[in-house]
Amino acid sequence: MRVKDGRRDVASKTFDTKRSAQAWEAEQKAKLSGGAWVDPKAGRTPVREVIDEYLATRPGIVSSKTLLTEHLLLGKVTPALGRLPVSAVTREDVQTDLGVQALGLATSSVKRYRGILSALFTYSVARRLRETNPVSGTKLPSGAEGHERTEMAPYTLEELREVAAACMEQSPDGDITLFLGLTGLRWGEMAALRVKDVLEVPRRAIRVSRSAPTGHAIRETTKGGRDRFVPLVEDVWQIVARRMVGRAPDDLLFVNPSGRIWGGWNWKCGVSWAQHARGRRVHDLRHTAATLWLSSGVPPKTVQAWLGHSTATMTLDLYAHYLPASEADAGLRLMNERLAGGARGDRPAEQLTRRDAI
Repeated sequence: MRVKDGRRDVASKTFDTKRSAQAWEAEQKAKLSGGAWVDPKAGRTPVREVIDEYLATRPGIVSSKTLLTEHLLLGKVTPALGRLPVSAVTREDVQTDLGVQALGLATSSVKRYRGILSALFTYSVARRLRETNPVSGTKLPSGAEGHERTEMAPYTLEELREVAAACMEQSPDGDITLFLGLTGLRWGEMAALRVKDVLEVPRRAIRVSRSAPTGHAIRETTKGGRDRFVPLVEDVWQIVARRMVGRAPDDLLFVNPSGRIWGGWNWKCGVSWAQHARGRRVHDLRHTAATLWLSSGVPPKTVQAWLGHSTATMTLDLYAHYLPASEADAGLRLMNERLAGGARGDRPAEQLTRRDAI
């Protein structure tokens, strides 16, 4: 029995009875007309070959950094899963594979791996290699559900100013250190800024809508996928205003000495970053901005918007320990004063007024 889509044979199967053949034919035609049909022959393609096909479609869609991550993580697919026909993979197969990955990968990497694997099978469904995504409904292996805190080393404001000054002694473009440390922009977002992205009303701010990671063409979107606005404090405004003089609206705001888009590596060499950064990464300037905002009392929801995080939960997960703890600090002062019997005498802590604690 054969099923055709126009003149093309799309499926064939042999049956012992006419009734079974007709039932199968009706089922295949219903799926074909409803868009749920799966190509049986293509569905026999091993997962490893589908991975190669999928990765070949990714250049130009994602950044080279993301592409490298996808190559590295999909390269870890276990042989047992890799040799299965893509249409035969079950949720249990995926769950087993995730368990193996958890033995050798950090929690964050297992989460990323699961997401990339899900994208692979979503692609397989779109290609009609299988009906459903087997990653849906799987769970991270036991012990991998917790959140890992991203390693970060933000500067204090004093340190930021000192490092920026040292970088500026090497090059006038060292002031980018202060710009990144007070705006929280990613390097690629800064590099893609145009003069017209600087706003003066209703307040001085930067519109972040594009990104140009080092070594890549400008992308008309940010990592978060949406535009955001970041206010400019006076120190940053001075940096921006100098670069706007005599420039057209579509000109890049920050350019290298050759007038071209900045690459992170070249900038770091030009300002002797390794010598002056005190062991920090350029990305720690983004963390610096976030921690300065929070410790200054800016609400987490506002910090989320300025950073471009998808949720306030994500912001708090990263930076909760930098929130101002006025009540806790006040309580600590009260306890220290009572234990030490300090300048206030031995008054019971409960008798101290709210004004005392502030």
